[in-house]
Amino acid sequence: MAAGAYGLADLQDPDFPADLHGFWNRPGQMPAKLTHYVAKPIRFRYGPEDAGDPQKVARLHRRVVGAMRELLTRGLQERAGLE
Repeated sequence: MAAGAYGLADLQDPDFPADLHGFWNRPGQMPAKLTHYVAKPIRFRYGPEDAGDPQKVARLHRRVVGAMRELLTRGLQERAGLE
């Protein structure tokens, strides 16, 4: 059993007998295709000392949220092309 081989036997639930490998091979489960999107790193010109400045924090927050929205939009557009 894989759980025993990795010292994880204590973590097994007797009501749900599955080792780390067997869990993913249950009848009725279908494999899913996952696509991960990774954006370019966001460079910050501020340091930790600027964390107390609400305007700078809000500006950085908008940049991060904007980058996330771009990735989501790209993913949805690519996904729409698959259907």
